[in-house]
Amino acid sequence: MKSNEELAHIAMAMKLEIFEDNSKIMSYGEPGEKFYMLLKGNVGVYVPSNAKVSEKVFKERKLQ
Repeated sequence: MKSNEELAHIAMAMKLEIFEDNSKIMSYGEPGEKFYMLLKGNVGVYVPSNAKVSEKVFKERKLQ
């Protein structure tokens, strides 16, 4: 378990980003340069049908 000091250090490194409805956050195949945590709203993950992935298990998730 992380100490409060470690958690505070992690929190200080985070930045809030707000996206408009139906905004594209990233596209399939782009290098992952950020880690997103959804606090509120909906998110969908769409993978092209010709994508070479070992498992296509993606769900739409709604958070309140």
